[in-house]
Amino acid sequence: MQRKWNKQLLSPVEDWSTYYSIPFLCTSASKLRSFQYRIFHRTIGTNVLLMKMGIKDHDDCFFCDSKPETIEHLFWYCDRIFPLWNALAHWIRSVTEIEIEFSLESVLLGYTNCMPCKNAINCIILVVKFFIYKCKMEGRNPDFAGIQSYLKFNYNIEKFACDFALQDKILSKWKLMKKLFCQ
Repeated sequence: MQRKWNKQLLSPVEDWSTYYSIPFLCTSASKLRSFQYRIFHRTIGTNVLLMKMGIKDHDDCFFCDSKPETIEHLFWYCDRIFPLWNALAHWIRSVTEIEIEFSLESVLLGYTNCMPCKNAINCIILVVKFFIYKCKMEGRNPDFAGIQSYLKFNYNIEKFACDFALQDKILSKWKLMKKLFCQ
């Protein structure tokens, strides 16, 4: 599995343990953790994988219908998806003044740059990937307004669902990003 990722990424990953821990550090939502696990293990239902399994008769991307739908294409290279990551970076910068550069590696495996809001950024990336995949499964195209809405929804769930003992930890994770959800 790691060899396949190192082949697909622009530079080989040195420390896989960092990437494996990200879903557990950035969210307590089991659906998001298991979703990232499926991405790590390349078992997410892309059309390329479904065609190999004999479930689909084509491997074209659901969104652009012009390239094979690999994990890398579905979440990064697709002409309908890539602009959403740019819009997300712009929105974060305009609201919080935090500069984030997304890359294939940070979107698929996690954001490892040292900054105080790293866990919030990884949670945002994970929620956006989940939203993209959810849209694919529902047969609709994702848009940036939908991403913003889904992020706010997930932020509120996390904020209100945590028990009182964890509230400080949750709120500190979102401290620098809170403005995104309180507009």
